[in-house]
Amino acid sequence: MNFGQFLQQLENRLGYHQLPVNPAAADIRDVFDSSPVHTELMTRIVRAIYKQNRCHRMADSVSAAKTNEALIAVRLEILRSPKTDVDVFALIDDLCHAVNAIFSEYEQTGCKPSAPARRQRRARRRGGRQADIIPLEQYRYRRLRSSL
Repeated sequence: MNFGQFLQQLENRLGYHQLPVNPAAADIRDVFDSSPVHTELMTRIVRAIYKQNRCHRMADSVSAAKTNEALIAVRLEILRSPKTDVDVFALIDDLCHAVNAIFSEYEQTGCKPSAPARRQRRARRRGGRQADIIPLEQYRYRRLRSSL
């Protein structure tokens, strides 16, 4: 699996808000489509994985061993820091679980998961339900009218 595919898999598992991957990224400088929730941490993690796997392009391959080596130093620093908040702790924990799941799934199948498998995972995270869309126009009018 190459670095770009790996990041797409991480985005599928962690969510776009945590890792907004730019699918048209040519190199590491334009990996993010927008700012992640924890920008500094995610930038550091992505750079560490890229460097540890000795990548020069997005199409270079990544391995489980080297990726885990890159995450060990960052994870230990986060866990040992007295300034670590609950969200960062949960993010690094979820990230490590996602990395292990991605590589174990890749080793079993030899390729990235299919689109239906990704959709099923997303549906499970949402509890199998679609979101309800609530029209807001009627509330906007009332608010404007009541403020007069």
